[in-house]
Amino acid sequence: MCFTVYVMRHGQTDANANEIEQGSADFSRLTDLGKEQASNAYQALVDTRVTSIYTSPLSRARQTLEQLRQADASSTQTVLPPSDLILNDLREIDQYDWQGQSYSELKRQFPESWRAWEKGIPDEMKVLETATNVVHYPLLEMWERADRVWSEMLDLEKKRQDDDNEKDRSVLIVAHGNLGQALLGSAMGWDANSFNEKGVFGNCGCAEIEFLDLDTSPRKIANRWRWQWPVPSAWSPTTTT
Repeated sequence: MCFTVYVMRHGQTDANANEIEQGSADFSRLTDLGKEQASNAYQALVDTRVTSIYTSPLSRARQTLEQLRQADASSTQTVLPPSDLILNDLREIDQYDWQGQSYSELKRQFPESWRAWEKGIPDEMKVLETATNVVHYPLLEMWERADRVWSEMLDLEKKRQDDDNEKDRSVLIVAHGNLGQALLGSAMGWDANSFNEKGVFGNCGCAEIEFLDLDTSPRKIANRWRWQWPVPSAWSPTTTT
């Protein structure tokens, strides 16, 4: 069997356009450009039949899925199933006190943590949560959450495969750019130090990840991956980092 997963980031938001850190907060919405990006990204899916959809609970991801559904409805042959499942763990990285602040202000206030964020140094990226007076390590937390997503989703897909008696399954995840990197890294067996090393998800960027089976005890790492949208890349096989 073959289990294929498409991980897509949401379209441009007003916060993206104004260089405001969103994190897992839900204050931003898609711009007109973001809606157009989402409609165009439907082309990444036209040659497959998606059997399941999982989404972030955040509005920008839900809006992106809505645009994909509109494009699907106007297509000559629909490829998306009518329902989807929201997973809270598919929210974007938790950025605590950084959320809602401009990039320029964060660079000024927290130069060391911002540098670690840009360079992908998980042990040095620290963010305070004032409400609890706890210092967090957001990249490490996000990677742990990505591991949980794969375990939960693979279990669900195994059950659906058995119930539907379908050998091959194709899943669409509509979520976020940083979380997308963690999902890719976790699937391929890379740790959080791989953040920003393999490229980043642009708005509505989509990675395709292929598993050879749905075994979860222990969970198998993916066989290979590639960028699928906006420009397809060559397949990259599993390697250790």
